[in-house]
Amino acid sequence: MNIRNVIERLRKIYNSDSENFTKCELMENILRAYQRSIEDRIMKKFHNGFFDISIHTTRSIIRKKINAIADLINMQIEGLLDNSNINLFVCYEENQFYVSDYFLTTTDNRTISQDAYENDYFTCTDCENICHIDDSRTYYENESDLYCYDCISDNGWHCDYHDDTHHSDYHCDENEDEDNPNYNLDDYNERIFLHFLGKAIAEAGIQNANVLIDSVLFYGIEVELHTRHEVISRYDIVEKFRDTMNYNDVGNHKEFILCKHDGSLHADHGFELVSTNATFHYHKQKFWNKFFELNPNEFVKAYHGYNCGIHIHFSRSAFTDNQLRRLNCFYNNPQNRNLIVEIAGRDENNYCRFHSMIDFNSSIRTHGSKYSVINFDNTDTVEIRIFRSNIKQISFFRYLEFVHTVNLWIRSNHQNNADNLHHNDYFDWLLKNVHKDYANLLIFLDDKEHFEHLKHIEEWKTIYSNFKDIVHDFRINNSELINQELEREN
Repeated sequence: MNIRNVIERLRKIYNSDSENFTKCELMENILRAYQRSIEDRIMKKFHNGFFDISIHTTRSIIRKKINAIADLINMQIEGLLDNSNINLFVCYEENQFYVSDYFLTTTDNRTISQDAYENDYFTCTDCENICHIDDSRTYYENESDLYCYDCISDNGWHCDYHDDTHHSDYHCDENEDEDNPNYNLDDYNERIFLHFLGKAIAEAGIQNANVLIDSVLFYGIEVELHTRHEVISRYDIVEKFRDTMNYNDVGNHKEFILCKHDGSLHADHGFELVSTNATFHYHKQKFWNKFFELNPNEFVKAYHGYNCGIHIHFSRSAFTDNQLRRLNCFYNNPQNRNLIVEIAGRDENNYCRFHSMIDFNSSIRTHGSKYSVINFDNTDTVEIRIFRSNIKQISFFRYLEFVHTVNLWIRSNHQNNADNLHHNDYFDWLLKNVHKDYANLLIFLDDKEHFEHLKHIEEWKTIYSNFKDIVHDFRINNSELINQELEREN
């Protein structure tokens, strides 16, 4: 029996039997959700080249898996007619269908079996949420109890002497020893001072579209890095970055960056560089100039660093509630996933997950969504977490330009639904608003030939020509940076 037959049978039941309406509707939703899960996982494997089979064979595998589940649900319908309880669920971790009353729900609302819990999950000692074992943390003074990252961040502090985490109630006398090479790293719950760089320039400038955006939309960038074993110590690298970037144009010391511990990074070589907030144009034109002049690749790894990513925060207040919901839908839309992964340089992981069931009515949570592609867990900012760390200048700014252009596109209307949020709708806006400010992103999209078909469409020829002109000028004027992109980071 296939999914269509089962759904038709379910609908006949809840059209004629109001008592079983909710049960049948739930069964239908479970079946459709499982179908999406199977399709997404198998097509992702095919797309990424994990196995070499034809599209026809891939669809055959999908169909067989789904029909097997349809048979199980059809058997459950008999019990449903006897007014029995529904006891179906799909384990996210094992990707298995279970006929059982007993399941567990993780902190990010994933359904798992008892076996999956025992093998891959734990319950946080503090908040009692169920989390993946990769997210577990301990305190130095008690390594038997496991805590989630959020609870450790809220209640712990990093001891430089032990290079480990203590509970906030614990005092360590040895921590004041400045001979320890880690003592100059800030604790991971330290917050950067917000300078709103570029705001004064925007407010003093001509009231054009860019100035108006720069007065309300600010970005902060977190770059996770991994020191090179063969060069100077992490202490000296951190001092070099601080000395380079924590001074303004007239030589006065300001806290424009923090260098912090992060429990997800390598204990001896990892750290996170966090910027203050600034306008898009200030980040592009000024903030990172000295950083890239240092040639940071000599001192640290990024793309090949252990667990390293780039997170981009931006002002939550620059968006209406409807626009925030549309951002959530765009980044989690399964049809947009391949493009987002392609631009970001990596797929989801334990610290950054897609949620394929998001729709416009899904809540924008203020707690519990930290490990998502788009994170609404912070009061004042929205965070995009998908990007693989990269300190090659073109790739670095490609990330920022992608986030910024998506933001401008979403801000350009006030729809109260999830319509027109396919990546082709974004491309349509991007090309009609093409600008040299987005050249790092445009050259990437050109290399991937996303817009080649437009040169054959009459009404798009002028727009396509403008796009190609910007890309051509960028290639001519930035040949050295382009060559750096082609060099492999060791």
